[in-house]
Amino acid sequence: MNRYIFAVLLPMLAGVTDAALISETAGTGPNSSTIVVDFGPQSYAFQVHYTSSITGLDALRLLDQETPFRLETVHFSFGDLVSGMEYDSWYEAGIGNNVNDWWKYWRSSDGSSWTVSGSGAGGRILSDGAWDGWTWVRGQSTAPDVPVPEPSSLVVFAATVFLLRRR
Repeated sequence: MNRYIFAVLLPMLAGVTDAALISETAGTGPNSSTIVVDFGPQSYAFQVHYTSSITGLDALRLLDQETPFRLETVHFSFGDLVSGMEYDSWYEAGIGNNVNDWWKYWRSSDGSSWTVSGSGAGGRILSDGAWDGWTWVRGQSTAPDVPVPEPSSLVVFAATVFLLRRR
């Protein structure tokens, strides 16, 4: 029996190491996408749930409405530009007037391989399992860093399962 538990537990632990550490969840529905916001020294991952299609900008607005995450946009004739984001005492805002004070938009299908988006968040339709990322250009010039659970979390998880099994 212990071998069976180990055989089930090992893949679960392996999966946990690849998963993002989710800070907040918003919305309802069977579809979900992960939004990563990287302020430079600190990054956060958020999960949004939805039923019908939404845009990357809709996902940020949903987070703004239902969580402590705050979003700022500036409206231009071509659409809305994400100009500021705030979460957990981190705040960055700008529209590129100072060359490097703007939010760069990224897309991914798995959270590992990222590409710079060729369109704005208002034009990107999210699909179930999609990843969107944002980096503050002055603080992070590369793809977003996805926050992951610390290895000590895995030890606590394994110990809990082991102790529950011993009962």
